[in-house]
Amino acid sequence: MFKFYTFLFCFLFFAKASADSNCELFTKSQNIQEIFNLISLSKSSGVAPLGFKVHTQKLVFFDQKNYPLCFVLYHQDKLHTFPLKKIAEIENGIYNFRDKDNLLSPTDEKQVSLPLRKLGIEKFLIYNFDSNGIDSFSGEESTTRYHFSFIIHEGYHLLKQRGVVLNNWDFDQPYFDWSYSQGREFVSSNCYTFNEKVQRSFQSEQKALVEGYRSIVIGGNKNGAFASLKKFIKIRSDRYNTLAPVKLTHPSWKSAGNCQGAEAYLEHLEGGAEYVEISYLLKLGLIKPADIISSHYLSHYSTKSAYYVTGMLQLLLAPYLISDFGALERAMMKPNENQDQLPYKLLLRYFNNLI
Repeated sequence: MFKFYTFLFCFLFFAKASADSNCELFTKSQNIQEIFNLISLSKSSGVAPLGFKVHTQKLVFFDQKNYPLCFVLYHQDKLHTFPLKKIAEIENGIYNFRDKDNLLSPTDEKQVSLPLRKLGIEKFLIYNFDSNGIDSFSGEESTTRYHFSFIIHEGYHLLKQRGVVLNNWDFDQPYFDWSYSQGREFVSSNCYTFNEKVQRSFQSEQKALVEGYRSIVIGGNKNGAFASLKKFIKIRSDRYNTLAPVKLTHPSWKSAGNCQGAEAYLEHLEGGAEYVEISYLLKLGLIKPADIISSHYLSHYSTKSAYYVTGMLQLLLAPYLISDFGALERAMMKPNENQDQLPYKLLLRYFNNLI
């Protein structure tokens, strides 16, 4: 009996030592170290588009292929390792938000959230390096730039939008979360490809924004950018007039929505996050200005998700054309009383004041 307990003790001791060693290896892995270095560089550079500072996040990293029973926490410029007893559940295999409105599974609340709660951490972003995502600039799989982009984009949603802005805004829309795929499908099929005229119009809007960006950012031609922006506003206005009778309806909704409101929501939601992500990549030299209007990047966002690019390009154009861009940024960052903080409304208002 003594030998049995001795064996059991030794087994458990070495198993724990092995798990701890495995977690330390994860902390020292290339993925963790490269992301840690980029976050540190971001902090020292002072980049904070729309008030978002990536180093203020609480980030929980997994690599379920190589280190399935560990996670690493980034918090206050330091890395901390935690062993797991069971492989964690991750939404879509890629990421999770954890806050008061979105709890993890009961098991993961106990083995992931509880240890972090003891450190005073209630809200954090989970990211799995084993997600095999495609870099939208290079087409390569799971690059450091892809990982870094993802935690910026989703981190902005969690820290600056979730539960602060989006839950309070009233777009006169149906009682439905446009952030889910069903709502987004309604937007693409009804608002961008409703008929041939609408589809051509929307394509022309995107082209005008790209031309405007190329004029001012690549060519330094402010007059050309103004002309392109004026064209964009005129084409969009015409499209909205054409879509005026179109209603977005569903049997479960209490009221009908419209394309202008739904698109405004999504351009703020995803266009804002894309703008923050791209601003970081530009500031840190991970992409060049011309990369943003490359066919490779633009083709990554189909009509179904084009509001990422249209919202982002409007915000990227704004500082070149608007003298007080800080006011626009501050308006975007306000938890909402009305729709005036939306990228298109802001750009339209400031542009009309300038011409």
